Amino acid sequence: MSTFQQYEQAIASFDKALQLKPDKDQPWYNRGVALFNLGRWDEAIASYDKALQLKPDRSYALTDGLQCA
Repeated sequence: MSTFQQYEQAIASFDKALQLKPDKDQPWYNRGVALFNLGRWDEAIASYDKALQLKPDRSYALTDGLQCA
């Protein structure tokens, strides 16, 4: 399985987790990381933003989001 496929599979897993518990910040952050690694900057920023909304002290979500800008 290629790295691309692994990231796509990870995103699908995070999406399933978020369907069950959309108020958890960690899957949003992890989804952002996977999207970032695929070069899907806008989607990554949206996921990092959601993680920050749920847990404002998650400073690394902010710094990772800034890398997309």
